[in-house]
This record gives sequence, structure tokens and C-alpha cells, in this order.
Amino acid sequence: MENNELLQAMQAMIISSEEKMTSMLEALTEKVGSIDGRLTNIENKVGSLDNKVSSLESEVKKTNLTIENHLLPAVQALREGHMGVVDKLDVMNEKIDDIEESVIVLKVLQVKQ
Repeated sequence: MENNELLQAMQAMIISSEEKMTSMLEALTEKVGSIDGRLTNIENKVGSLDNKVSSLESEVKKTNLTIENHLLPAVQALREGHMGVVDKLDVMNEKIDDIEESVIVLKVLQVKQ
């Protein structure tokens, strides 16, 4: 009878261990399922971000083309126009200086008379 009781005790321990292992396996399976769900969610978000980045890259290219093709030539034309105005102002300043000198000479001549 002693062997029979020993076998029953061992069988009870094995069953108990098996139940614990089954419970732990179920918990792990549940956690893995949860992790898998979150990973799928992250993958979807990364895919969405990839699409947004691609869209932004496209917009940046368009913006760069607009700057290169429209704004830079306009700025260059403005600069060239400004340089022309500056050159004309320099000539006008020289003429004003000449006129001032002439006026001074005329005043001196008038005072002497």
C-alpha cells in the first residue's frame, strides 16, 4: 500500500505541476497575443509615418523647385535693379557735388564784386 500512496502523491504533484505550467503557458500566450497586437499597431503607425514623410519630401521638393525657379530669379532681378539705382545715385551725387562747388564759386565771385 505504501507504493500505491507514493504513486498517488507523485501523480498529484505531477498534476499540480502540470496545472501550474498550463496556467503559466496560458498567461504567456495571452501576453504574447497582447504584445503581438501592440506590435501590429506600431507597425501600422510606422507605415503611416512613412507615408507622411514621403508626402513631406514631395512637398519639400516642390518648394525647392519654386524657390529655384521663381524666387531666386526675382531676387536676382531686384538686386540688379537696386545696383542700377545705386549707380544712378552715385552719378547724381557727383553732379550735386559739382553744382555745390559751382554755387560756392559763384557766391565768392559775387561777394568780390
